[in-house]
Amino acid sequence: MKFKIAMLAVATVSTSSVYAGGMEVTRLPAEMMFEKGSHASLSFGQFSPDVTDNNYATKGSMYKDRTAMSATFKTQINDKISVGFASYKSAEIQLDYTNASVYFSSASLPNPYVDLTIESMALLGRYAVSDSLSVIGGLKYSTGTGGGNVLSAPPGVIAAGEDSTVGGVVGISYENPEIALRISGVYQAKQEMRHTSSTTYSGSKITLEDTKSALPASLTIDFQSGIAADTLLFGSIHRALWSDAHISFWSPTSLGGADSYVQKTTWTDTTSLSLGIGRKLTDRWAISSSLNYEAPSESAGTSLLSTTDGVSGITIGSKYSFDSMTITAGINYSQLGDKKVDPAGALPEGSFTDNSVTSFGLKLGYNF
Repeated sequence: MKFKIAMLAVATVSTSSVYAGGMEVTRLPAEMMFEKGSHASLSFGQFSPDVTDNNYATKGSMYKDRTAMSATFKTQINDKISVGFASYKSAEIQLDYTNASVYFSSASLPNPYVDLTIESMALLGRYAVSDSLSVIGGLKYSTGTGGGNVLSAPPGVIAAGEDSTVGGVVGISYENPEIALRISGVYQAKQEMRHTSSTTYSGSKITLEDTKSALPASLTIDFQSGIAADTLLFGSIHRALWSDAHISFWSPTSLGGADSYVQKTTWTDTTSLSLGIGRKLTDRWAISSSLNYEAPSESAGTSLLSTTDGVSGITIGSKYSFDSMTITAGINYSQLGDKKVDPAGALPEGSFTDNSVTSFGLKLGYNF
């Protein structure tokens, strides 16, 4: 039996890890390399978190609503070679206690916030070794910038300038079109950045050593297979080494530090899983449902910038095809794991419990 049904992973941005390990938003959209002929797509994602606790975020969520967009283009050079390009938001931290907290209300204890974004572009090539085996390789160019107030080490309003870095991408895939089987593995190298930085404290601007940030090395395994007529099983395993990709600020002696770097994130390595079923209803309509899960790994911490631990959720989606166009849409609801945060100093412990995020994704695709 031969399947025409396509992959129905409608979560166009990575809802399973947005508020869990690390700061990943959108994964490298390597699936574009398996589109037939030439293909272009535009994706949009919106995230609405609800993350509160008993002390620091009692008025509303300390994570802000946000959006992400990505665009891809892939063309077939010949029977064996194809080239693809992707532009997407790979990582982001958007948190602000200003409207969420009554605790931080004085000039000596201002509202902490962080605004950090990393945008990536990837150029990929795919070579078909045979009808069933192909290899993927390319480069990923990432640019990050940010700022915020992390209360101490260092205090003040920090401005971290733009920096860019290049990393390698390699992968391999196996396909059997007769049963819609495809298994692919893609490895991305770690990318490190150093951002020219300063902090403004008590009316004075103080130059700091470069802020350090990074995107982790990662391995993503995607799979799909037909399991019945017009029915597809699909899923992924995503391993990211966030324990080696932290954010560190310079803490000078002039602001009570020790002229050394202070690591402000406490991320651990994460493994994200997803599993779903897609069903073709008509020549135009298909639907899908999938589960996503990331195991808890850090139930307690000291940073008010990292307040959840693990994710479990469900995505419901649909795909509509007409002429050379496809429209895919889906909604994900995920529960975020509980976490206790005990900041340094005299600040009380915060208990972040019963939190969640609702995400919506929309993707337009065009074959030509």
